[in-house]
Amino acid sequence: MLGFVTRNWRLKGLALLLAVISWTAVVYAGNPPGTKTVQVPVPQPPQVSLPAPYVLTQPVPDLNVTVAGTAAHLGQFRAGWLQVAVDYSAISAQGTAVPAAVRVPVRVSFAVPNPNVQLDSPPQWITVQVDRATTRTVPVQVAISEHPPAGYIVQSTTLTPSTVTITGPEHVLQDAVVRTGPIDLGNQEGNFDRGGVKLYAYDPQGRRLADVNTNPSTVQVQITVQQVTTSRTSPIVLGDVRGLASGYEVTSISYTPPVATLFGAESIVNASSLASVRTAPLNVTGLEGTGVYTVSIPAPEAGVTVSPTSVTVTVTVAPIPRPTPVPTPTPPPSPTPTAPTSPSPA
Repeated sequence: MLGFVTRNWRLKGLALLLAVISWTAVVYAGNPPGTKTVQVPVPQPPQVSLPAPYVLTQPVPDLNVTVAGTAAHLGQFRAGWLQVAVDYSAISAQGTAVPAAVRVPVRVSFAVPNPNVQLDSPPQWITVQVDRATTRTVPVQVAISEHPPAGYIVQSTTLTPSTVTITGPEHVLQDAVVRTGPIDLGNQEGNFDRGGVKLYAYDPQGRRLADVNTNPSTVQVQITVQQVTTSRTSPIVLGDVRGLASGYEVTSISYTPPVATLFGAESIVNASSLASVRTAPLNVTGLEGTGVYTVSIPAPEAGVTVSPTSVTVTVTVAPIPRPTPVPTPTPPPSPTPTAPTSPSPA
């Protein structure tokens, strides 16, 4: 039996090797080996803390990690099967030399051991942007997205509190401003009063600063909205004349002043309906001849005042002239006929 095994052992070994190679080729032909690159989140604040007093000036992007294995195993592989650990303690060596880009060591490992997939040259360093954390007290600005409608203006604004404390990267806070969220006054015809309005930090170019926190994070906003007042001059139109006695008529009428000044809300005073202003009716009951009256000028619209509030009217009434009857012309007398004369006898 031993001789059978040892006889032609070289040939038998070659045959076995060829068989293994053939089997491997067949197996990998349907399930070849390869690699797959996945993106793994990097732990960073607020999930983990940095050594004081440092902060990140921008988020750390996901880490590209390559794993190797067969096609079947790689197809099932998920990025969540990996985990990243970052040694942020290396930042402490920066001292005051910030803001800066700092290389810190990272370690990639399997969250659960997986014998079918291996890491392929995993990254060992990442670069993070850091700065020293600081605080500032800044005034709060009101961000009005839509102003009040025509005829209304913002008279005053009150914020409670009017200043807040911001915390973030030192070089970012130097020029940071804090504004409220957008406040729409497009349909506001009365005062605006709202609490819990959120605050946001911005750079001088108006870009939102995600790495800056405000304390407190909200304020109460009170905005006084008033109507715009104006004035205009309009001609005075005399009202109806009433009380004329039967058979009388107005022969002359005049009043002073001829114009009035209107005061009130811009949207009302500038309306076309107030291009002129009318007095109250003039009552001339019992007047025969010339009379002087004071006639009031009523406010033409609610909220509108008139100056002056009256006019002085001089009016003359007289009987309506009766037509003088035209005498009937007398016809000329008809001529009296004369009798013919007889001729004289010779």
